[in-house]
Amino acid sequence: MFDWYSSKQKNNSLFPILQKLKGDIARSKANLRTFLADPKGVAEHIDFTETAEKELDKLAHAKDKLEALEDL
Repeated sequence: MFDWYSSKQKNNSLFPILQKLKGDIARSKANLRTFLADPKGVAEHIDFTETAEKELDKLAHAKDKLEALEDL
């Protein structure tokens, strides 16, 4: 696993990506939790399953990218 703090040069170039991915994960989790707790807060003509699945895809994609980055 990559030690994020051992190399300043690598840290400087990869740290923003790491932070973005962590933010994407947090945002997707918050959206899913909010949506699942109160789906009627979303527009009334929406496909609830499709909306939840799209957000879950975003979450999985960000987690996969973060895992790949951390595995360097």
